[in-house]
Amino acid sequence: MSITIDSSNCNSGSGCYGLAWTLDVTGGSFTGVQGTYNYRATLTIADDPLVSTPSGGQIISAVTFKATTELGTYELFSAPSSGPWITSAHNLSSGGCSGSGAGFICSSTVGQEAVTGSNPLQFVWYFNSTDPGVGDLGDTMHIGAKMTTIDPYVPGKLLSASATVPEPSSLSLLGLGLLSLAAGVRRMKKS
Repeated sequence: MSITIDSSNCNSGSGCYGLAWTLDVTGGSFTGVQGTYNYRATLTIADDPLVSTPSGGQIISAVTFKATTELGTYELFSAPSSGPWITSAHNLSSGGCSGSGAGFICSSTVGQEAVTGSNPLQFVWYFNSTDPGVGDLGDTMHIGAKMTTIDPYVPGKLLSASATVPEPSSLSLLGLGLLSLAAGVRRMKKS
C-alpha cells in the first residue's frame, strides 16, 4: 500500500517544500546485506506536479518513515547518494535521527546528502514486523525529512507529515458496480 503527501494534502506545519513524498510499503521476502526481511518500504521524493515552481536544490540530510509500531530488524538498502547513511529506530528531530516514538526508521548522513532536482530521489529500506497488516487500508503512515534550501539558504527545515492509506480505487469501482447491479435488480423486481 502507499501514501502520497503533496501540496493537495500536506499536513506538515511548514508545508511540503514543493515536493511530492510517496511511501510505498510491500510485503514479501527481501534479502538485504544484513539478512532477510518481510517488508520493503520505498520513499520516492519528486517535484510536486501541482506546484508551478520546481523544488530543485533541497538538500536532504535525514529521512524517516513509520508504517507500524511493531518494528523488528531493519536496514537501509539503498539511498540516492553515497552518504554514508546511518539508520536507527528513531523519529526525526531538529538534531537528526534522535526523536522518540515507536515504529520509526530514520536514516541520516553527515556526508554526501541527497539533493532534489529533475530526477526523483528514492530511499529503500527493508524491515521485519510481526504486524501482518503493515500499511493496510485505513492505517496512518508517517514521512519526515530534514532539509536545507540552497537558494535562498535556509538550513534545518523539517517535514513531518502523515496520511491514511486510501481504499484502492479498484475496490471502490467494484463496490459501485455491485450497488448499480443491486439497484437494477431491485427495479426489475418492482416492474
